[in-house]
Amino acid sequence: LVGSLTVDLHFDTTLLEFVSVERGGDDGVWIDTVTGEVRSDNTSIIRFGGITTTYAHGSNWHFATITFRSVGTDGTAVFTGAVAEIADDNAMDAQARDRPFNAGAGVALIIGSGARRHRRTMAAVSAPASYAFVPARARKGVPGCLPDTGPYPLGDVNRDCEFSGKDA
Repeated sequence: LVGSLTVDLHFDTTLLEFVSVERGGDDGVWIDTVTGEVRSDNTSIIRFGGITTTYAHGSNWHFATITFRSVGTDGTAVFTGAVAEIADDNAMDAQARDRPFNAGAGVALIIGSGARRHRRTMAAVSAPASYAFVPARARKGVPGCLPDTGPYPLGDVNRDCEFSGKDA
């Protein structure tokens, strides 16, 4: 059972502009809110996530729908990402942090000025080296915090010196 999930999605800012994140929810697995925004420390990464008290389960979810807008430049948009945090129903890590995931079932978008939109599978499109995802933790913490000693950041309910989805 999963109680919280936070994901980082890398996209090409020379081709796309982030518009929004909405809860996927049409599969009935994740019924609570999902939110997200462009990370302040890297504007080519969207951090999105959600917390649920009904606890998601299974292996194939439509967790979120992310909308982008073309900036008007032709090119191939490739997406990479990693799970920043996934916690179970007891607020414990459910898997290793920064684990890569498959974004969009291996699809790259071909963006052009023509009227037709194209998709190609990742097997037909190789991602440039600049797309290699380098995970980075962007958590709210307090310098000098020691677990079970403090000083703790605001909202750190489980006293691990980080404010994250596990504190909900």
